Amino acid sequence: MIANLSFMFKRLYITCLIILLSIVLSAEWKQPAEEEIYRIESLNDYLVQKDFNFTIQKVDLFPDLGYEHPINDYIIPEKFTITSLNPLNREMDLLESVHLLRRTIFGPQIEEINYIQTLSTIDAVDYILRDIESPIAPGDWVDHPFPDVSEYSEAQYDSLNNAYVHQFRELIYWWTDEMYYNETHIREQMTLFWHDHFATSAATIFFPPAMYHQNRKLRENSLGNFKELVTSMTFDPAMMIWLDNNQNFVGQINENFARELLELFTLGEGNYTQVDITEAARALTGYTTDGLNIYFHLDHHDDGLKTFLGQTGYFDAEDIIDIIFEQPQTAHFISEKLYRWFVYENPNDEIVDQLAQIMIENNYEIKPVLNVLFNSEHFYDDNFYGAKYKNPVSHSVGIMRQLYFDTNQPIDFPYTVHEILLYIQEIGGQTIFYPPDVAGWPGYRNWINTFTLPWRKVFTNYLVDGTFNYVPDPIEFAERIPNGLSDPDALLDYLYIYFYSIQPSDLTKQNLMDELLAGADPFEWHLIYYDGAIERFGYVIQRMMRLSEFQLK
Repeated sequence: MIANLSFMFKRLYITCLIILLSIVLSAEWKQPAEEEIYRIESLNDYLVQKDFNFTIQKVDLFPDLGYEHPINDYIIPEKFTITSLNPLNREMDLLESVHLLRRTIFGPQIEEINYIQTLSTIDAVDYILRDIESPIAPGDWVDHPFPDVSEYSEAQYDSLNNAYVHQFRELIYWWTDEMYYNETHIREQMTLFWHDHFATSAATIFFPPAMYHQNRKLRENSLGNFKELVTSMTFDPAMMIWLDNNQNFVGQINENFARELLELFTLGEGNYTQVDITEAARALTGYTTDGLNIYFHLDHHDDGLKTFLGQTGYFDAEDIIDIIFEQPQTAHFISEKLYRWFVYENPNDEIVDQLAQIMIENNYEIKPVLNVLFNSEHFYDDNFYGAKYKNPVSHSVGIMRQLYFDTNQPIDFPYTVHEILLYIQEIGGQTIFYPPDVAGWPGYRNWINTFTLPWRKVFTNYLVDGTFNYVPDPIEFAERIPNGLSDPDALLDYLYIYFYSIQPSDLTKQNLMDELLAGADPFEWHLIYYDGAIERFGYVIQRMMRLSEFQLK
């Protein structure tokens, strides 16, 4: 009798827990109505077809697309340094100003460098981390729900596909412009960092509103709270489709998202077990999406007892995230990834441990960690100047900014500037919104090989040699540099810092000076008045951009 009563009370307790869970969940996630269920199923059926025709406009000056970029696991040498996270706490010099901007924005321009140089390290870092307004969306279509396609004709289906192709192209161009017109701020660099971290591809999520809103969330929380961002991505429609959590049901567990949540997003490989993956997947059951909204099916949720990372309970998705963020490894994992992105690919364990502790002390806020890092003597250590390879986006958008070649500049050419940029980034192996897989882009030396490097050089040549039937004004450019019009030494000395993190050899500098002067007396040379000076200046710029030092930052 006592045993039966105990069993009954236990069953009653579990039932109450389930009811309470449904009340809590319904406050945030509603059960889908019949119309919403149909829209969910319609979107899933559409995405399963994978018959999407997003093609990048061929630019005839460059090779056909289709090159298979090799991925290699390079041995990354260690950088021996005794510098610490102690703050510099002094005025910025020119080299430090360029280094800070080169790592945090795309292609720092002369005015930005000169302004940052007037500030202390504290004020400079505060400036690039300051609060700024969010950009305007690329169009009203970002909030358009997926249509009812049940009775679409083949022509209507093609029209929908074509509309989405156009919207994806518009989305890529919009983000490119946000990078180009950035307000000397880290936001777009951080958005790219998070896009690489939570890598999601439009090749699978062929629904532009979902990809836009994921990008918006990454941007809005780019300097915010890491736990909140992980939560946001867990319940993000694009992510839910990308890693199949919308196909995760009680009795039919799909572990894809749970595995990547632990391995790639929070803890890192080796810090969990297969059991943890399975139990997390069980807790993540019941959620689905129509591409814009998240819904919760209570009857699809596994409400049973779960054991995850050593804790046992009737866990749901948010409980799993809470437990993950109780692990110190989570702070270490994301701190190491920030270090690799902004400092060097081979992390300094002591520095990363200190950054992780700062993150824990600040309840997983990202901005305090970056504030300490960017103010530190370690960040400005000479060992790290030029220690990173420019990714294709930084290389292409960065040089456009540095040459003042506007991404919306009309050119008398068969292709727009946006089309050219998209094509050269695809050749380089990095197309935004199209990471190769859930691990993101491999990066490091994989960006540079016998195929990508020559075409980088060809692209930068074209920007200056008139191939696109437009050349940024060389006089306006040189005027921005103190004594740049009349002093060849001042002009080139500034450009060595402007274009390079590592100074070229003395022999290279002499060769560049000889090419600029072409035998002229340096004291008589003038960019405007000396015959042929402008043309030779163009040749010098081309040559500078072809040097290996230009591929580094």
